[in-house]
Amino acid sequence: MRQQPADKLMQNFRLIEESVQISPLLTEIDSVEGAWDLNQGRQSTIKVQREAKAIPIRGLRKSKIAGRKKWDVHESRFTTISQNFPVVRGEASRVCWRLLSVRRSYNEQRKKQVFA
Repeated sequence: MRQQPADKLMQNFRLIEESVQISPLLTEIDSVEGAWDLNQGRQSTIKVQREAKAIPIRGLRKSKIAGRKKWDVHESRFTTISQNFPVVRGEASRVCWRLLSVRRSYNEQRKKQVFA
């Protein structure tokens, strides 16, 4: 298989922030005993993921399904498990707002290009 150049591999990604400090997140996760075993839904229901462990911080907002398939629902909420991880929740919220800001900026630039 032929390998693509690095610039092609990352063409759909853009660095939005450098030097993100993850040590507070790791410290918080380490402080919660059995953190990686709090949710075992994937391991018990999806055979190929029986060894996959995760700490779900956000999840599907079931009240927003309204007849749609669950995969088509983008509205989310903090999970009950995430209450154990306030630092992670805060960082997740900060990153989401940052991404929305980047997206708005990108959309405004695109509008200017289209209507120029």
